[in-house]
Amino acid sequence: MSAGDSPQSRLAAPLALLWRKHYGTILERVAVLEHAVDGLRLDSAISSSEQLLVESAAHKLAGTLGTFGSPRGSEIAGHIERLFSPDMVVDEQVIIQAGPLISELRAVVLGLALAYDSTTT
Repeated sequence: MSAGDSPQSRLAAPLALLWRKHYGTILERVAVLEHAVDGLRLDSAISSSEQLLVESAAHKLAGTLGTFGSPRGSEIAGHIERLFSPDMVVDEQVIIQAGPLISELRAVVLGLALAYDSTTT
């Protein structure tokens, strides 16, 4: 088997296609996280339904980013998920922690986008 026939190389194009298909949804989930933290900075309160929405978006991002080969992205999203778990009280400390994590998560997603775009060009 040549290097071009490795399992990784055979999966690169199909993964890039899947990435392009789901990229919009991934960005929407990151935006949910950003919107929640922006709202918290304004009034320091989050409804239980919004907290569940944020937790769910982070959970889905953790799985999706892991699938697309980003253990760091998965780790960050998992941390955000735990911060917004229904068992947690979302307070100023959560806001302080979540902001930089969400910024880093967006950077990871954009980096993946560049990587997947380069596999098809």
